[in-house]
Amino acid sequence: MKELDVVRLTEEFKGLPVGTEGTIVLEYDGTCFEVEFFDDEGDTIDVLMTPANVLRLCWEYVPMSDKVICEKCGAEMEPIDKNTPVGMTCPECGWGWATTYIDPLLEDSETYEVVLAAGNKQSEDVIAAVADIAGCNFLRARQLVAEAPVTVFSGDAPSVKDAAEKLESAAADYEIKPDFPHEIRRLK
Repeated sequence: MKELDVVRLTEEFKGLPVGTEGTIVLEYDGTCFEVEFFDDEGDTIDVLMTPANVLRLCWEYVPMSDKVICEKCGAEMEPIDKNTPVGMTCPECGWGWATTYIDPLLEDSETYEVVLAAGNKQSEDVIAAVADIAGCNFLRARQLVAEAPVTVFSGDAPSVKDAAEKLESAAADYEIKPDFPHEIRRLK
């Protein structure tokens, strides 16, 4: 189950009867979801943090485009805040949804450095990844790999996570300073 899937309660939960349907508006960790429950007319009953073990998938959301359509009037929805994914609102009818959960990665105000470790191979994948995250050409990236350890990127947490995942996909060794408290997909 994931965000925007429609689900049904398999047991009574916080006063809502078995069979009550809702839409997942936020996935926390795969074991718990924020679900907007609605009645037979489609009106919101409540938005509750709900454990996965009391939910059954009714139908899976499959995105057709980057547009999110209002389920009340069919207009294109807009983000409440363009910088932080906290919800959507309809400019036509005013319907929308919001969450109180904001990913800690987005709230992290620390500036981090990605330091390429010494001893990386001069492979095309490593050099291309370094060129991409350092914003330089292939020849300069090759020099950076040879000069390592060297800082190849500095920035906010989301940007550093993206840079680290590019280095991971190239099987490059690196370090993030200061210690990076957020999860990075490890591909090795």
